[in-house]
Amino acid sequence: MVCKQWGNCVLPSRDWNEVKFPIKFPNACYIVSSCIMAANSTTSGSPVTVKNYSQDSFFAAVREGYEWNCNWFAIGN
Repeated sequence: MVCKQWGNCVLPSRDWNEVKFPIKFPNACYIVSSCIMAANSTTSGSPVTVKNYSQDSFFAAVREGYEWNCNWFAIGN
């Protein structure tokens, strides 16, 4: 069975930040996609990089050293 989860988070710096899933995936997380939440249509942000997905979390970072709000979507089972 495929499970989907989504949410938002704050990435406070360029360092890797652990983001916890609301519910642990029973077996594995297969993919996480994340993007910056723009303040308005003229705002552009730094890309979000994600790594090290697990059943209960992933790590995310932005290139620029500012605090960014981001949305994420994960698929697992």
